[in-house]
Formats: sequence, structure tokens, C-alpha cells
Amino acid sequence: MGKIIDSGIIALTLLAPALGGSTQLWAQAILLLGMGAIIVARPPQHLPSKGITITAVGLLLLGAAAFLPASLASWPWRHELSTQYGLTLSGTITAQPWITLEGYFLLLIGIIWAIYLQSHQFELRRKVIFISYAVGIVTLALLALAVYLTKTDFPLWKPLNGPFGFFPNRNHTANVLAIGGLICFSLAYCNYTKKNKVGWLWICAYLIIGVALVINYSRAGILIFFGGSAVWFVWATWAEGRKQDLAIGLSVLLLLMAGFILYGGKTSKRFVGPAESAASPERGMGFRILIQKDAFELYKSAGWHGIGLGNFESVFARYRDASANGYRAVHPESDWLLIGTELGWLAPFLVFLGVGFLFVKDWPRAGEPNFLLRSSAVVAVLMFIAHGFIDVPGHRFGTLMGALLLAALIARKDKTMQRIVRLPIIFRFGMVPLCVVALWWLIPQGAKYNIANSRDIARIKQEIIRSYGEKRHAQIIKLADIGLRHAPLDWWFYFNRGIGKAWVMSDPEEAVRDFHLAYYLEPHYPRLPLEEGQLWASREPELAIKAFQRALLSAPAIQKEDIMNTIIRKMGSDLNLQMNWLKENATNPVIVLKVLAQLRGDQFQEGVSRIMTRSADLDHWSNEQLAEFLNLWESNGKAEELEKFLVDHPKYQKMAWRAMARQKASQKEFQAACEIVLSSVTAPALPVADSSRSEDKLLHAMMFQNDFVAGYSFFLIQMKNQKTNEALRVLEQLTTRPGCPKYLFFVDAELKSKMADWVGAWNSLQEFLASRS
Repeated sequence: MGKIIDSGIIALTLLAPALGGSTQLWAQAILLLGMGAIIVARPPQHLPSKGITITAVGLLLLGAAAFLPASLASWPWRHELSTQYGLTLSGTITAQPWITLEGYFLLLIGIIWAIYLQSHQFELRRKVIFISYAVGIVTLALLALAVYLTKTDFPLWKPLNGPFGFFPNRNHTANVLAIGGLICFSLAYCNYTKKNKVGWLWICAYLIIGVALVINYSRAGILIFFGGSAVWFVWATWAEGRKQDLAIGLSVLLLLMAGFILYGGKTSKRFVGPAESAASPERGMGFRILIQKDAFELYKSAGWHGIGLGNFESVFARYRDASANGYRAVHPESDWLLIGTELGWLAPFLVFLGVGFLFVKDWPRAGEPNFLLRSSAVVAVLMFIAHGFIDVPGHRFGTLMGALLLAALIARKDKTMQRIVRLPIIFRFGMVPLCVVALWWLIPQGAKYNIANSRDIARIKQEIIRSYGEKRHAQIIKLADIGLRHAPLDWWFYFNRGIGKAWVMSDPEEAVRDFHLAYYLEPHYPRLPLEEGQLWASREPELAIKAFQRALLSAPAIQKEDIMNTIIRKMGSDLNLQMNWLKENATNPVIVLKVLAQLRGDQFQEGVSRIMTRSADLDHWSNEQLAEFLNLWESNGKAEELEKFLVDHPKYQKMAWRAMARQKASQKEFQAACEIVLSSVTAPALPVADSSRSEDKLLHAMMFQNDFVAGYSFFLIQMKNQKTNEALRVLEQLTTRPGCPKYLFFVDAELKSKMADWVGAWNSLQEFLASRS
């Protein structure tokens, strides 16, 4: 019976990552039922060490503290939601008690499983357990590689960062694979020390996992894989006095690392290439640090009791400053900051205390049975803890269960521990309500019941999305109301309820209130007000402009131009919107120029009037922006209005040479027009004259080979010989041919100016200027 239970523990540990990382509630329910079956079949007879037990009880008490009265916590965001927006939040510290309750169940399950494993007396040989675990991880790696290479859609796996992996997050896939690779490496060395050829199979397994990690594209996985292997190998060989093995093994690892750097493709470039942008899809380390910096501010304000499990994503946006210009953050890029904010200040220290008790009590020493494997488990657990400083593997059952099993395998066998008579009964009866909860999680409740879980909230959101397609806006409002009963800090429900109200209600005030609530809870997501602006565009122009302004203000610097272009595109040809947008942004030359470029004639002049009403002085514009503005006016507006403006503002006349020249030409003052252009425009680069051919050959090339450089060279010879009329005829022949270089029009204009042919000079300048507009 004992060996069957041990096999069940191993199977459940491997099932956790296989079920898409067990990030979904249904997968967690399956794991809970499996844990319940194992614990009921063979409950623990004793508790682990006092230190680990104290840690477990302390974490459970901190988790329960979220249900204490709200008067114990005083956060500005909670006060503002109540006073400014009229929200009636829960009377507990956690503003979302149903979400926190679900999180507490998951915490309870994890702690019970950790205690069970620490107190469990394995009947399978420890080496067999290590082998079974490693074989399972290699099998997962092979399956993931097969899915990737064959481009198969595996239903349970939904990787979001690329086509490889069983977790949505590639770093969590990498965590499982890298720790499994470390165990494979230790098994290979164990067999090597006993001159067992099976060791070569483990080396192959190690390499397979290495290939999977390269494809997975995670830096953290590579660091755990190579770093963990090196740390463990140095410790193990040094402790056992195998210095020759140490030199050989490190050489092999260095060769593998060199191979990775040379042939690791995009993954290796993440280490040796340029730093990643803060807002890039790769989400570089620099931006993680900014998120952690802001999360630390939330951690400091969380208090000893925390903000309640499951509340980080809903609250964090109000604390973002350094990281405000990046992607939305659903966690703080750190296990320790996450438990510190949700469970309170003491939670990380309690976990460290429990791990410390485990290591002090059961630290492997050379000469002890299974030293090599137990020491590899220690390094694996340490790597797991270290990864928790830059990601959240400790909050995913798919990663956590492997770490808990390895932590249990560190302990020495101790059959002298005192048996607690009633403990099996407590565990058996305690698992019954938890299994009932698991069954409830597996049965979707949707919008039919007042109590819902995260799976049902997700289903409500899906139903809202479907309702859009069917234009059931009243249904959207109803569903959003249900969602908000269980997730009152979820901006998504407020925003979509606002959309529903905007379509159903004649008075927009209620919809605007919901939009503002959504922006309060998520102030750094410009796509929300952008969508609101489009919603109001045809019905409430003033509200549309305010929404567009909010989108522009909340956009990160790297996205502002894209947001501006999107706003202008969404306005379409709505003149009223364009005019109001111009007036609102009259002091922003970038927006002004983008809008004016869409207008013509009277509309353009109306736009200019709106600008001048708000900003009579354009001195804060750059010379390039002023020149573009005046050129747009000259091309799209009214010439007489531009001339009047230039008379009233002579300081801009120098930049408006093009407009002034065309104004003079329209009044038949071609000499003045040409003189303005020739004194303002930069002369074009001219080709080097061809002196290698005779005059006859140049003429032949010009006439029969359409050689413009030969023609220009022939023109220069005529000018040198003071044959001005012949030179002019050469230019006339060249400029009438298709494909004539624009510099020849400039040369023609200069020559005609010297000959006082101002009309001809102006026509040639027009051709030349057309190439530079």
C-alpha cells in the first residue's frame, strides 16, 4: 500500500505541470481531489519539525487575517472608492472576500500538502523516487518538443509567450524543466561514480532538457539549468574529495555553455545581445525591477495583515509610478513581494524560517546515504527560491508541487518521530470539506448563483463578450452586475457595464461614472479611454474629446504617437470632433499638424482659427514644425489668409518662403517669387562633369542613350564657351524627357533667372520644389 501511495504522490506531482501548469481552477480541483484521495488512504501519523509546523500555522493565520474588520486597515484607495465613487465595499480588510476565500483555500491546500510530504515516510527507495520524477520531466520535455516540432495544438497547453511549453508563462515551463535537468545531471553523476553505463542515458536526458530550454526562450531556465548544475557539482565533488571529477565535470559544463552561446540562437542572444526595451514583448529585466520597485511601495502599505489573497492585481495599478509606462502587471514579478502584499509583512520571513528549519535539520553531508541526490534536491529548492525573487513560480501548483516533493526528499529517514493518535482522523475528516470545495470548483455555476469562483467569473466575462456580438447591451449590464458582486475591484466589469449603459440609457451620466471607476482602478491603460472615445464620437462629442484626451495622457511615451494616430483615425471625417480636438490640443504642435493635414479649404481655415483662439503665439513650436505648419497652410488653406497672417506675424515670414513665393507668383510678380525661392532653398547636389569624353560623344550619349550626366556635361561645355542660348536649348531638351533628374530643373531656373525669363524660371522652380515637398 505504501509504495502505491508513493507512486500516487509522484504521479500527482507530474500531473500538476502536465495540466497546463495547473493555473486554472479545474486543474487545481483535480489536484485537490488527488491529494484528498492520497491523504484519506494514508494520512500522516506525525507532524514535521516544530519550525515547519509553526511556519504553516503562521501563514494560515495571516491568510485568515484578511477577514478581520476593515477598520484595521486604512488605505487611500479604499476611502476614495467609498467617498468619491460611492462604492459599498466589504466590511473586511479584503475588499473582495470571495476572491480571497478562494485564494485561502488554495493556500490551505498547498500548506496541507507540504506538511503531508514533510511528515510522509516514503517506502519506495529514495533513488527510485528521484528516477521516477526525472523520467516524468524528460517525458514532458519530449512531448513539448514533439508538439512544437509538429505544430500540433495540444488542448491542455496554452503557452502565451510562444508556441512551446505546457504553462501559459514560458518562465514557469523553464522552471520545471531546469530543475528536472538538475536532477538528471545528478543521476548521471551517481551512475558515473558506480561505473554504470545507464549514466549515459541520463546525460542524453539532460541534453534533451537543455534543447527544450533553448527553444523555450527563457533566461531564468538557462540560469537555473547551468547555474544549478555547476553549484551542485562543485559542492558534491568537493565534499566527497573527487577533485579530478570536479575538473572534468566543470570542463564539460563549460563546453555545454559555450555550445549554448554559439548555437543557442535567439535565446543566447538574450544574454549577450543589447538590453531589452522596458516595454518590449520580452519584458526585460530592467522593467521587472521597476515593477518590483512599485510593488515594494504596495508591500510597505499592506500592513501586517496584507491586502488579502487575490487582490494584488486589482490594487497594484494605484501604486504604479516607476513602471507606469509599461504593460499591465498582474503580479509583482516576485513570489516574496506577492505574499508580502497579500498576506502581510511577516509572510516572506515565515517562509524563509520554515526553509531554514528544513535545511538546518536535514542538511546533506558527504558519506550519508543518497548524499548526491539529496544535495541536488537542496540546490533545486534553492534555485526555486531564487527564481521566486524575479517571478512567481511559488504561486503555481505546476511548479510548486515539484519543489515540495524535492524538499521532502531532502529529509533523512526518521522512524523515531512520535505518533499523534488523533492526527490521521483530523486529516481524513479535514479533507472531506476540501474535496467538496474541489467538486464545486469542477461544476460551473456561472451567473445562476450568488456565490461564484474565479472559473465562473471567467465564464461571465466570456458571456459578456458573446453578448456584444448579439448586441444584447442590457444583458451586458446584468452580467457585469453579477461579476461585480464577487469582484468589486475588477475594472473590466465597470468598463463593460459602462459600455452597456451608454447604449441602453439616454442619460450618459451613469455610463461615465462606470468609465471613471474603471480608470481609477486601471489608470495606466490608454486603450480603455480610446474605446470610450470611439463610443461617444457620434453621440456625445464633448465626452469623446475628454476620453481621447485621457487616452493620450495615460499613454506611455513609446505609445503616444500610435495613440494619436489611432485617435485621428477613429475621428474619421467628423469635422466637429476634429475642431474640438484641435481646440483642446492647440498648444500641442504634433497633434495640430496631424489634424490639419486631414483638412482642406474652409475646414483648414476653421482649424487654424481654433488654434489661434487657444494659442496666439507659436513660439514654442520648433522651426521644423513651424515650417510644416506654414507649408500645410499654403497647400491646403487660403492664400489670402496666410498672407494676412504673415503680415501680422513678420517673424514667421522667413520660414514661409514657399508660401510667400507662391503668393507673389499668383499676383504675377514672378521675379520676386523666383528671388524668394532662390535665396531660401538649398541648392541640390550636382553630378561631377564627365571630362573623359569628347563633345561629340557627350552629345551622342545625350541624344541617343538618354544619358543625363552626359547632357549636363555637354551643357557645362556650352556655358564655358559662352554659348548661352545653346546651353538653354540643351536644358530644354533634357527637362522634357521622362525621368529627368530634378537638379536639372534647378539649373534651368538659375540660367533663366540670369536671362530675366522669370516665368520660365518660376515654372522650372515649381518642378524642382515638387520633388522636395
